[in-house]
Amino acid sequence: MSEYAERDIIEQEDYYVRHINAMTKEGLHSKSDIAAELAHRDISIFNLEQQLKAAKHEAVEQYLEGQLKSLKLSRSLQNKSPLI
Repeated sequence: MSEYAERDIIEQEDYYVRHINAMTKEGLHSKSDIAAELAHRDISIFNLEQQLKAAKHEAVEQYLEGQLKSLKLSRSLQNKSPLI
């Protein structure tokens, strides 16, 4: 499978036009220039994905810690209630 599939530029609409204009304005004409920009964006995307993964992990840990505290409190209260 090719890393660069044929893309429908009509479907990409403003995103495509914005990049064409920016690349022209900034003088990005060679494959090397464009590849460097794509690599920079790949690194940014990778870092954002790692941050998102860490945030999700932290949120799950906090949720589970809260559930555990609630369960411990509930069991503690049950053990302290007088038997009828």
